[in-house]
Amino acid sequence: MKLFSKLFGKPKNRIKCFPEIETVFQDTTKDYDLVFFPLCSINLQEIIPGRDEWIHFVDVWNNGDIEDFFFHAHRTRDLIRFQMANSKYLYFGDEKAFPKY
Repeated sequence: MKLFSKLFGKPKNRIKCFPEIETVFQDTTKDYDLVFFPLCSINLQEIIPGRDEWIHFVDVWNNGDIEDFFFHAHRTRDLIRFQMANSKYLYFGDEKAFPKY
């Protein structure tokens, strides 16, 4: 409960609900907005004083194809990993695994 009140009990503009896809992902030329849905961005200064970086909580609309050849260090059956660069995510997985619309 302390963490919740620490994050949401202060009006410091360090928490963004439903941020734009451009503020979450480094590469916006890809159709990430069809697969990933940014839920919340939190500046780490709310938790760790002096650390001015953003972390993002992202939902996945459809986990895509679960064939083993799409699995690697950045995607398993249970998770999708991103790398951070300038407080934005980079996805190194194969986009062909996600369904096309």
